[in-house]
Amino acid sequence: MHGLAFAAPIASHCPTVVTVHDLAFLRYPGAFRSFNRRYLSLVTRASTRRAARVITVSASTRHDVITLTGVPADKVIVVPNGVTPEFSPADPAEVSRFRQRVGLPERYILFLGTLEPRKNLVRLLEAYALLRTREQDGVAAGAIIPTIPPLVIAGAKGWFYQEIFARVADLGLAEHVFFPGFVPAEELPWWYRGAEIFVYPSLFEGFGLPVLEAMACGTPTITSRASSLPEVAGEAAILVDPEDVEQLANALRCVLTTPGLAGQLRAAGLRQAACFPWERTAAATREVYRSVLGLPQCGGGA
Repeated sequence: MHGLAFAAPIASHCPTVVTVHDLAFLRYPGAFRSFNRRYLSLVTRASTRRAARVITVSASTRHDVITLTGVPADKVIVVPNGVTPEFSPADPAEVSRFRQRVGLPERYILFLGTLEPRKNLVRLLEAYALLRTREQDGVAAGAIIPTIPPLVIAGAKGWFYQEIFARVADLGLAEHVFFPGFVPAEELPWWYRGAEIFVYPSLFEGFGLPVLEAMACGTPTITSRASSLPEVAGEAAILVDPEDVEQLANALRCVLTTPGLAGQLRAAGLRQAACFPWERTAAATREVYRSVLGLPQCGGGA
């Protein structure tokens, strides 16, 4: 029996495997509603301690499971997530038609994810405001710098998101920041493809699938060096301290103003994303099952 998300039966007549995607509810308890935090803590601890094997989606999450739940290290196996072929570059003319159809600007900086505290969106807004202020100062001084594209923060409202909208008003960004809401799964690749930059400054991620999806679509990516994100991004994205607003603003400005950098990130991102096929995930998961059942490892493809 494989519990695919944190939970597995407490009583079972067969061995169990459970996948833990992250322990954010233990690392950042204040960012969760009380009921959700208590439920996830109880169920995850009970399921992982009973399971024959625990699968984690990153080495960072493996470390958290071992240190925060007390599961023996030899029971915890890293099996990274993957990216589907739908996430890939597309013809620029088709991308332009998509932008026009859904009302996206010709140029935009994109964040895509649930609107909740862990995603660090307040600091992203502050970095974006700083970027725009520096643009205005540069224009006033006679410098020739590119116009700063609007910021699109796409995704469903999660919890404790009110501060995000309040900060937009406080910073005077209402005309420059857009919240299109939830993006249907079939449209996700097109939103990534259309963006000039994808920025994901999360404070904590068990894996960080949007970073992988953006790179697979050929979008220059900026993300944080927190938790698992360096494992996913490798050297193919710009990594920043997620708590350093000025560093994030400088990274955005660097991609916008440095000739050739966007192209280098695009090429590196495609190479990095190619290292995460779902077939590899399936093959590694199969080997976990065989280990639990006492069968020899068979190697090869999925």
